[in-house]
Amino acid sequence: GTSLLAPDNDTYDNRIFSCLVICPAGRAIHSYESPLELLGALRDAITAHRSLYLEGKVLHRDISENNIIITDPKRNDGFMGMLIDSDLAKELGSGRTGARCRTGTMEFMAIEVLLGISHTYRHDLESFFYVLIWQCARRGWKFLGNSKEQPTRSLLTKWYTGSYREIASAKRGHMHVDGFEDILEELPQPNFDPVKQLCRELRQILFPYRGGLFIGTPKDPEILYGPIVKAFDEAIVGMRTQKNKVLESEIGFVHGPL
Repeated sequence: GTSLLAPDNDTYDNRIFSCLVICPAGRAIHSYESPLELLGALRDAITAHRSLYLEGKVLHRDISENNIIITDPKRNDGFMGMLIDSDLAKELGSGRTGARCRTGTMEFMAIEVLLGISHTYRHDLESFFYVLIWQCARRGWKFLGNSKEQPTRSLLTKWYTGSYREIASAKRGHMHVDGFEDILEELPQPNFDPVKQLCRELRQILFPYRGGLFIGTPKDPEILYGPIVKAFDEAIVGMRTQKNKVLESEIGFVHGPL
């Protein structure tokens, strides 16, 4: 018969072939099917980031469209979004991580990170803001069936072309009031009009004017987390209310007056 001993008289390992089949936790953020779904996913990802930072004492440091997914609230305890990929995360108070230089995806890097300043929670919140703008201005046209009307020469190309300093300078200019309105012109209308107002509020929270555009980090994280989450909540409630009004009017139109 066949021996179970190797030539050197050691027994062979009894190996078992196995496969692990898992179901995706969600969909990529750029596959959102409505502005409302986009805001819900981002709001929940920011909420997760706040918990990770304040309670877990961990800073994510790599906020991008690749690290935020849309989840089914029916299967995810009511949450519409999830923050993933902590490869570049850092425990507060710990030493250096595996990242040797600036961390993040160019389009979504905060201005100060581009300038080589140490990464803070505020920089991640700024990156969330850029993800929101990017999804609306670059992805919104496709999912609304208006791809032919999308601007062919987007201002957002300046967010990933050139040197770190050039990109930081472009973003700083875009975050001023006049420059920001030019950015908002690239969002599809009228579907993203409610999102435009949210973007204006977020810009004021993240970039207050203090004798110049302030891009620093407040010592108290809730100075930013609280107002940002509140702004998302109010925008979501407003969009849901408007959606319900439209549905009610459509039902009334179909059935006519009672």
